Amino acid sequence: MVDLKTTFVRALTGLGPAAAEPALRPLRGTALTPALLALTIASGWSSRFRRDPCLPAAKADALYEIWIRRSLAGEIADQVFAWCDNGSDQPLGFVTIALREDMGSIGLIAVAPAARGRGIGASLVDAALRHASAKGAQRLEVVTQGANQEACRLYQRCGFTLAQRSRVFHVWADLEAAATSP
Repeated sequence: MVDLKTTFVRALTGLGPAAAEPALRPLRGTALTPALLALTIASGWSSRFRRDPCLPAAKADALYEIWIRRSLAGEIADQVFAWCDNGSDQPLGFVTIALREDMGSIGLIAVAPAARGRGIGASLVDAALRHASAKGAQRLEVVTQGANQEACRLYQRCGFTLAQRSRVFHVWADLEAAATSP
């Protein structure tokens, strides 16, 4: 077992339009910056990819790089929002939001360690909620690792409820033995 997958859900009824937030910037269609890539890789610190001793860290990092590149390109996310302090282009946090039918989902979310405790994570979740609602979604879900208690508490503070927990296993075949057996 490499993960305890934890899914949170929140209904989007009664959400008004998003208030203007100058620190929040849409990124869909923009190029990947080194700062955003670093945040993306850091977002996977407790993921099943990082926890699996059979998967090299560089491979896990590569998966997250593909994820953010495809999100920025609009292939797997409808929007990516970054939080940047006034006068700065360096993201202190970001969130990706995907939409399908009446459900929205947060794919990746991260806040730089030095910027935590400032409400940036809650603001990013709120941006995801309001974006999904404005696009017609009725619910928003987010999946995180059970070990990531800080994220679990954030989602619960933002009105999400626990919907499901499931164990994730990675099974690795002994490829060398398989190649030499008759």
